[in-house]
Amino acid sequence: GGGGGEAEAAAGDGRSREQPSRLAKSQPRISYVDGRPPGPTLAERWRARHSELVAFRRRFGHYRVTRSVDGGAYRQLADWLCRQRREYARRAAGNRSALDGERVRMLE
Repeated sequence: GGGGGEAEAAAGDGRSREQPSRLAKSQPRISYVDGRPPGPTLAERWRARHSELVAFRRRFGHYRVTRSVDGGAYRQLADWLCRQRREYARRAAGNRSALDGERVRMLE
């Protein structure tokens, strides 16, 4: 052949350098860094934690979530709420904050 070099040599011995995937036609190939699909997004996790807060309010009648409430069952919620209050204070002081307007409205 004319100038094919390695590609012709690979094809000439019956082996192809690039084998088409059987999945390529039916499914997109997705590869993950650690072999697992990604978890929920930050926004999804925030909404889930907010839903936990609303459920806590329904159960206990207040938003005073401490790490020791109900034998420590709400420790992660307490930590999350502490971060939200800190971010709310930053925003109220005119500083950069992770809370946007929608999240502030949801927390008020």
